[in-house]
Amino acid sequence: MLAGSGGWPQALELAKASNADQAVIRYIEKAAVSGSGLSDPLATNTQITAWIESLALYCASTQLPFVPMPLNTHVAISTVNASAYLRNTGASIPLSRLTLANTRLTPINISLLLILTAKLARFAGPAGEALINLEERKGVGLVIDATVFDVIVDGSTPLRISDGLDPAADLAALLAYINSTGASRPYYVMDPATANDLSLFKGVMGSPFLFPNMTPRGGTLQGVPALVSGGLVGRQIIGLDASSIAFNVDNIIVDTSSQATIEMNDAPVGNSLIPTSTNLTSMFQTNSLASRINVALGIERLRDTAVAVVTDTTYGSPQT
Repeated sequence: MLAGSGGWPQALELAKASNADQAVIRYIEKAAVSGSGLSDPLATNTQITAWIESLALYCASTQLPFVPMPLNTHVAISTVNASAYLRNTGASIPLSRLTLANTRLTPINISLLLILTAKLARFAGPAGEALINLEERKGVGLVIDATVFDVIVDGSTPLRISDGLDPAADLAALLAYINSTGASRPYYVMDPATANDLSLFKGVMGSPFLFPNMTPRGGTLQGVPALVSGGLVGRQIIGLDASSIAFNVDNIIVDTSSQATIEMNDAPVGNSLIPTSTNLTSMFQTNSLASRINVALGIERLRDTAVAVVTDTTYGSPQT
């Protein structure tokens, strides 16, 4: 689409000329007929899922096995689990209390807008196209992570301040909160600097690495999967029970235009609700191309014990 200056017929010609994957060519052929994009029904769930999966290297949230829920739909969620009891012959059956909460995932919109010259878009080649795709996915992935963890971590989230000496004790504190029933799906998510420290952390007097299965890009910490996110601000480890958090990424729109009029500013003041005077630039007049990605996501804690946090996680291996 970028090389085709926003036009599906041109994109189809270029895809065939460059011997693109047949699946890509078939998708563009369908879109060229209807003039559609990734937001069209032609963009099947498989295509959307593939796009989300492509974020995995840059987005911890899309790797977590959260509870899938549709956006903008009320769903009854159990906040207190039903209990079964061992009953003696003739005895009455104890009453089990099941508490339901009416939960809805309210869409949160994330957008990325990139401007290229038409010449760069057409002649960048496979390497240039790969670079552009990489930067778009990285930008969207980081904002998704920042948004997700900003929602599920709030003033009510249990907080532990680390002394930087005993990461095992910090992890034990997180597990005690998020895995109290044994039925949870515990995960750790941390910033890159903390992941670096944990991957190199040794025990007393130069003993072997305390977490041999941990790397700067993630791994496991004492059997619990650990993910790394550049969307986290500051030193921290978030412990979460993925089975107690609802999440969905939907309504992905990927499109381009050589006809749009854009406010060329990384802090735009334009607002469709409050008309504001601003300077606009024509993509057609400047021979440029605008590439836009819109993503709608929803995130919600289903139980109070879903998340806990350890902060100040600057770890240095003990020497004594």
